[in-house]
Amino acid sequence: MAGFALSSLIGLLNRMLYSGVFGTGVSLDAFFSANRVPDILFNLMAGGALASAFIPMFATLLTQNNRPGAWRLASGIGNLLILGLSLAAALVWIAAPWIVPNLLVPGYDDPVAAFVAGQHHTFPFYKLARQGHWRIPDDIAVVGFDDDTNEAEILPALTTVAQPHKVVGREAVRLLLAGLEGRSISNQARLIPPHLVIRDSCG
Repeated sequence: MAGFALSSLIGLLNRMLYSGVFGTGVSLDAFFSANRVPDILFNLMAGGALASAFIPMFATLLTQNNRPGAWRLASGIGNLLILGLSLAAALVWIAAPWIVPNLLVPGYDDPVAAFVAGQHHTFPFYKLARQGHWRIPDDIAVVGFDDDTNEAEILPALTTVAQPHKVVGREAVRLLLAGLEGRSISNQARLIPPHLVIRDSCG
């Protein structure tokens, strides 16, 4: 009973750690999907072999005071698990291009567009796209936000949603002066629409 409670508590802490690192969203889903294969391999080989075969035999040999035999059994099982898991991991690595889209995340298609919020996200995303062999904009279109001056200089130049900073600034000054002069200010929100600056990242 105590072992079951301890196992549940560790599992809860494990989930809390994952959520703290990845947050809730696509990153956590990707982690759990990727972690599914090693979990299955461990449960089938290490977990099953230890629970159903090794532990009872090892305990029996120890109760019979046959320590050399017990440790020979432990060594043999350990070597077998290492070889088996290594072979299984190699096969999974080779078959990963088929396993991932057909078993782990069936029905998932590569994204065709991405929205990056600001320059601090743009450069890491471009690097990630290059590592994933995604060509911008041939494989994936990219749109940024706020139209930073550097975003027109990266290759390919980033299409952005540009905010009208001058219009926003003038409106803010007008409201400030109206307040200082004691004039009434409407509480109704004023929407100042942005505009799209189309560059090379959208084809």
